[in-house]
Amino acid sequence: MHGLKKSAAAEARKSAETHKKIATYRTALHAVCEKKRARVYDDEGLAQCAAALGVCPDSNILWNYRKEALLARAAQPAEAAPGAEPEPAVLADDVVAGEMRLLEQAIQVFPKSYWIWHHRQWLTGHARGVDWAR
Repeated sequence: MHGLKKSAAAEARKSAETHKKIATYRTALHAVCEKKRARVYDDEGLAQCAAALGVCPDSNILWNYRKEALLARAAQPAEAAPGAEPEPAVLADDVVAGEMRLLEQAIQVFPKSYWIWHHRQWLTGHARGVDWAR
């Protein structure tokens, strides 16, 4: 507040928390980038991606990795007729629900992020049934 002096202990604690968040983010981002280069889409990669998004949800690299991982793990649609547009891969309902929870948390942290809203739009296009009431 105005006119209040900042204590050195509070400043040191805040600085330590910030450095810890930055270290967590860098570690998770590096791990996700390595998995993205190797095209490895496993549970560990998604967990590391979620951890990094928990610190800084405004990262297109992380959201794009999630899209690639979800598509790689999705059930492929049935064969389309020759010459017809292929249908997008359909994600399982539990996957969609988990992504929506992650998106809700990210929107609360960073409501004006283009990447979060774009991922939400992409997710709704690949979902069978979305709980629109929520």
